[in-house]
Amino acid sequence: MAEKEVDKMAMDLGIIPFQDESSLEYRSRVVYSAMSCWIKAIAMDRPVGNRDSNFIGVSRRHIYERSRVILENICKIYPELSFWFNLSETEHHPVNLIRTRLLKHGDLRNEGFNTNIALSHSYSKQLSTGVETLYGELLGDDIEYVGVATIRRNAIVNPAEKLIRIQDWLNEFLKELWWSKEFPNTNGWQFFNPATYVKNNSSAWQESLPQDVCGIILGRSCINKSEYEYYLLKPKMKLLHRIDPFLKNQGYHKRIMYALRDSVNNSSEATIKVYDSHVYLRLNAHLPEKENSLLERYAWPLRHVNDISAWIMTPFIWDFVKPFIESLGIRIKEGKNG
Repeated sequence: MAEKEVDKMAMDLGIIPFQDESSLEYRSRVVYSAMSCWIKAIAMDRPVGNRDSNFIGVSRRHIYERSRVILENICKIYPELSFWFNLSETEHHPVNLIRTRLLKHGDLRNEGFNTNIALSHSYSKQLSTGVETLYGELLGDDIEYVGVATIRRNAIVNPAEKLIRIQDWLNEFLKELWWSKEFPNTNGWQFFNPATYVKNNSSAWQESLPQDVCGIILGRSCINKSEYEYYLLKPKMKLLHRIDPFLKNQGYHKRIMYALRDSVNNSSEATIKVYDSHVYLRLNAHLPEKENSLLERYAWPLRHVNDISAWIMTPFIWDFVKPFIESLGIRIKEGKNG
């Protein structure tokens, strides 16, 4: 009986089981997308007795409380999903995570002084040839959920976005920087060594200065237990540039890491497993915000809701995402199925 409920949700969401997919992977995909649908529906709630015609949206607390109850009740039926959704996590609840992804995607929007959240007005954008993204929509006969996003198939040809190679991006980025002659004492700093043969970028930091690449070195200083400020150094010229906090939030320091690794022929790698119905993607290093956001919107996390290193997606979404991954200089290897 419980399995029929998942199948009913999947049918409403336009989700089909994938080849050789485990029951946990299937259920987690369905409920993850279902939660995004419920959160959008709850964003249309109107407080009882409120007759204000200008009232738009509901509070974050309202969305959290109503959605939390729904998710917890589902996890009582399917206890294995409690671990997948990290329900024991109090600081970063999965409902808030999915809500944030819907806001970044554009299905939800902030209202007032960012106190309320409302469902976006209904519109669409062509994602790629044969696929458009729908915004402000919940369910429909021709609507499919992929991750938190809703899409619809069509016959429109859409040229692929022209992407800049990561080394070309770095060259243009460096031309726009302002460099300071106030070269600091770098005792206690860490420096990124792009020539280090490691899978992930986090293991390539060292305390000694590496050989510069393209005349620069990426450095960082610790400002608290888990946060860093990032700098570009020109050690031969004693010049320094501090990466702006906004650009850091956009993952520019990660983009620079990929560019430096690509420049020394030590590119990061990602592994895919391709099936007729879907593609598994495993990353060895975290992506910049733009590329990571594509996966957060159009793919399903694999091992748990917070997973940003392993994803499941449909083949047409992979065809769309792949050029963005490769533009970072990441080498894509195909693993064996099974």
